Amino acid sequence: MRNFSYYEAKKFLEDVSKKGIDINQFNLEEFYDAKELAELLDVSDSTANNWLNGRTDISKLGEQAISYQIMIDLLRAYKNTPKSNIMIETKDGNYEVYGSCNNGEYKLLAITGDIKIARTIKEINKLYKILEFCEDFISVELKTREGYDELVRPYSADLTNLRDLMKYISSGQTISELRDKMIKDASNELSQLLSDNSLPPVTFSADNTKVNENKDIITIAKQAARDMQGYDRLYDDVIPDGTLFRYIPMKTRDIKYRGIELYVKKISKGKYLTEKVKKYGREWIDYQDAFGQNNIGKIYQSLHSAYEAILYTRSKSLNETEETEFSTNDGKTWMPTGTLKMSNDEYITYNASKA
Repeated sequence: MRNFSYYEAKKFLEDVSKKGIDINQFNLEEFYDAKELAELLDVSDSTANNWLNGRTDISKLGEQAISYQIMIDLLRAYKNTPKSNIMIETKDGNYEVYGSCNNGEYKLLAITGDIKIARTIKEINKLYKILEFCEDFISVELKTREGYDELVRPYSADLTNLRDLMKYISSGQTISELRDKMIKDASNELSQLLSDNSLPPVTFSADNTKVNENKDIITIAKQAARDMQGYDRLYDDVIPDGTLFRYIPMKTRDIKYRGIELYVKKISKGKYLTEKVKKYGREWIDYQDAFGQNNIGKIYQSLHSAYEAILYTRSKSLNETEETEFSTNDGKTWMPTGTLKMSNDEYITYNASKA
């Protein structure tokens, strides 16, 4: 079942209050696949598939069940999204913005004479969620373009400024201020991590914008925290050259990509080839993702960026260690990619055994 946004839910519920739910106004393929619909209505997969494709008419009981389910999801989306603050225009031409408290009352957040500032403050909860979505989307897009430094560098700087703005909104400090505090408070831990080459060096330009996407201070801080807590990682040089990876999604919302398999092969250290795409076991030569792109046969610097380049949708970011399999004998046998991960201590021992 697809997730409704607050705005969709609000609009639909307003319409529903006037004329009720009519499932004929919904494209059911957009909300369900055959398996989901079969489980919801307790019918066979073939029956659900016929309904979705309009081969047979859906039963009245089925219509009612789907209507109730859509209503439940609409209400959940509407109730779980923070509502806007309250904006009031005063007699002197200023604008007062109030936000709700835990006790059910409202407190004054700001007074301004600028209507745009007032509206921004009023919608700050929604605005911040949009910024989070934009940050995630841009990050994924830049990772798919690794190796094109001159092209992506201006956007990388803009992404840093966006993250700086979000960090200031959420905590009252910029990333550069947090960076200085982090280095001061945890210099010993970071120095140790950097000394055994588990993290790359940090390079900043004069205006504190990042020089390289992979050397962002946020990424370093997160990775340092994970390493110090003993989390396992997928190290590039642990993966044998020639290893083949495949991703087979359990389900897709777009019927065009049902039965799809995405293959990536490690050529050598830092070189991952987007080898091929299959559909129902046959190679899909003219494959195109949802944006009309075909990146088959290209080389990327990491397994993640290779998969993001050929992923059929941009609505999710693939977790390559948890959602893919690997084979070291050209596809004869497959193992979960997560079994290749190592802790920092295991990786040190691994390197020592190779020396």
